[in-house]
Amino acid sequence: MEKWKINSETATAVARLAVALAVSVGAMFGFDVDGDGIENAVLAVASVAVMGWVWWRNNNVTLAAQEAGRVLRAIKGGSSATETVGEVDRDGDR
Repeated sequence: MEKWKINSETATAVARLAVALAVSVGAMFGFDVDGDGIENAVLAVASVAVMGWVWWRNNNVTLAAQEAGRVLRAIKGGSSATETVGEVDRDGDR
């Protein structure tokens, strides 16, 4: 099964649809809803979420990711994968 592939155009279309629905529902119940304000709020939340995701993906936050980073650096330095994993196990570098 293939993962979803959402591009920026799809995300923008979904955000605009959500704003339009919020404005419509608000008008239906008699609220004076500012569509631009809602759109800015939705985009601000989306921006923070995307920045958090990018930060998480580009930094070795978990112990497993830190160990994988050490193994990758060792392999790039010329060691084989089995030697590197053995070194990590012996050193107790977890």
